[in-house]
Amino acid sequence: MDPQGWWGLLLQGALSAVVGGIVAALTAWAVVTATHRHQQRALLLTEARRAAVGMLQLAGRFLSMLERAREDRGQPVPNTEGSDWLVAASSVEIAMFSLPGGIGARISHDLGAARRALEALNAGAQPETEDITAGIRCVQALSDDLADWLMDGRHLVV
Repeated sequence: MDPQGWWGLLLQGALSAVVGGIVAALTAWAVVTATHRHQQRALLLTEARRAAVGMLQLAGRFLSMLERAREDRGQPVPNTEGSDWLVAASSVEIAMFSLPGGIGARISHDLGAARRALEALNAGAQPETEDITAGIRCVQALSDDLADWLMDGRHLVV
């Protein structure tokens, strides 16, 4: 047996093992990174959906109150001073801005319009029917955008 041939085979085998190990390590790193990124995205979507459902429920209660107030002017109108509004609005706005696309800006705009309309209703002694109708439109726009987003994303969260 030729001594140089033996060393050459040993060196070639060792080099192949090192290259194979590096490729395996890079592949494992890529898989772990992709899995982590996917899990983070799934968690963000889950949290955003939870916040959107909570805000949608609150908007539904507010719409019912506004409809009753429009029919019977003695009924109270909802306000944004309670913790229900603060928690739901903050949660949904934070969650939506963490998502890609323009959903965060759209929901933030809707939240601002609804908040201003509800605050205007609570600023005076007795809100006018037109003001209540404007409040209904703002809260309905928020509700519609949330419902549209929830329906669009229903297949994204497992």
